[in-house]
Amino acid sequence: KIKFLQTYPGRVGSSDDTELRYSSQYEERLDPFASFSRKERQRRYLSLSPWDKATLSMGRIILSNKLARTIAFFYTVLLHCLVFLVSSFQWCVLAWPLTHCVKPSPNSPVQEFQ
Repeated sequence: KIKFLQTYPGRVGSSDDTELRYSSQYEERLDPFASFSRKERQRRYLSLSPWDKATLSMGRIILSNKLARTIAFFYTVLLHCLVFLVSSFQWCVLAWPLTHCVKPSPNSPVQEFQ
């Protein structure tokens, strides 16, 4: 009987499109694993603190957009370079009598080690 109804020539193409569109949604609603996963995800999201929710939304925004990912990548690289340069300069300035990174001025109060 089902096979007869499926091959019946009186079916209109637009109803097939509609049926295909909504059949996957209907089957997804009936799937207990998908339903449990959706409810568990919603429960975990509601248990997050406001700061965690903001972090999660920013992460989703950045990861969903190629331009945002590119900007975040170069921003991270720039910050790493800045930290490296500042820490290198600081080390060089603080250790200059030992390493001779910066040539001392003749009026410098710090004496160079012999």
